[in-house]
Amino acid sequence: MEISIYGYKKDGRWIIEIHDNGQGFDSDKLRELNEKIKAAGTGDRIAEEGKGIGGMGILNLYSRLILYFDKDDFKFTLLNKKNGGACVIISNPLNSEEVT
Repeated sequence: MEISIYGYKKDGRWIIEIHDNGQGFDSDKLRELNEKIKAAGTGDRIAEEGKGIGGMGILNLYSRLILYFDKDDFKFTLLNKKNGGACVIISNPLNSEEVT
């Protein structure tokens, strides 16, 4: 398995992309994770079973990041790549206190 990490600025945001060349997310698991991320963004509690191995730590990471960043501006996207593999995209607006 190969993992690639990219960081860049675009349209007033910093963006981090993490790609792998594995099998990608199972479609049901991807839907479940995205539903839990959406629920966490509204302040609902994330189910404990989503924080362990089955959630690959993704929900734990998301819940920590929204504590640090403004959840209304913060973006956290999970998707499967067209040619196989998974991608996680994390972004937030740039501000004057961040490194440019």
